[in-house]
Amino acid sequence: MAFEPPDYGPLLGQPAATATIGGTMAGNLSGPRRVSAGAARDHALGAEAVTGRGEVIRAGGRVVKNVTGYDLTRLLCGSWGTLAVITRLSLKVLPAPEKTRTLLVTGLAPSAGCRVMGEVLASPHGASAAAWLPAVMASRSAVGYVSSSGTTVTAVRIEGPSASVLARHDSLRSMLAAHGPVEELHGRNSAAFWKEVRDVAAFVESEAAVMRLSVPPASGAVACDRITESGGEAFLDWGGGLVWCAFTPSPATAKAIRDIATDLDGHAMLIRADEELKAAVPVFHPQPAGRRDLTLRIREGFDPCGILNPGRMAMVD
Repeated sequence: MAFEPPDYGPLLGQPAATATIGGTMAGNLSGPRRVSAGAARDHALGAEAVTGRGEVIRAGGRVVKNVTGYDLTRLLCGSWGTLAVITRLSLKVLPAPEKTRTLLVTGLAPSAGCRVMGEVLASPHGASAAAWLPAVMASRSAVGYVSSSGTTVTAVRIEGPSASVLARHDSLRSMLAAHGPVEELHGRNSAAFWKEVRDVAAFVESEAAVMRLSVPPASGAVACDRITESGGEAFLDWGGGLVWCAFTPSPATAKAIRDIATDLDGHAMLIRADEELKAAVPVFHPQPAGRRDLTLRIREGFDPCGILNPGRMAMVD
């Protein structure tokens, strides 16, 4: 699955490999390859579902060239089960990359790391992932080249046919060398590193609360700096557009981090928290009144009695 679906089981105190296709698509959960392959919903070709009315609906099809009807499949992906129960999905799959290389630039501050990631993603090198880790999180990695760096790590990945990867690798390494010391990961080490990023492994052993912020990539460094000033830890994925942060569980801190997302025209979701914090802070980012009203109208059309995940995704500022 080219969108690289994550497994948040260990992060949430569950065994690994407990993620399901239905849960992944209902949450529109995408891994580091989101920047090049698109979101999970972009790989959903068709769906069958049962609405809150007890009606079976079908949308899309089983092939890529399908343009019939409303695009209800993508509407269901990311709805967190509030519109219908998905009973069948058709997904697009792609061949696994023949070769992978990950290049690491060490010692960059968040702002410099975001600039480098943006430069790489905008270049013709065809990077499939870009992430930035602070020194403390890099030190927790099981990959030796990363944990032994002793400083921040900015990572970019290229994938594809062997000849193409090798050619792009030489050019990309020369480009990155202007920004700092460069190391590289091959094969298993590269796969292990991006699995850690994908599954937020840096926060698994922590008892901190965890939030996920989606912001414009150019604002990722600002979000990271402000979270650090608030006493939290943060790292960047999706070239700076996805900010993962861990913080001491408290409503005040959670509100401060959510305000950071609002200030940067983004949104924040509470991923892991104790019951006390979840009772005090909405899991989903509160919506402006207009968007909330539109959301409620759509939900009423699918589920007029409000029996599917009541209370989710309709909070108001």
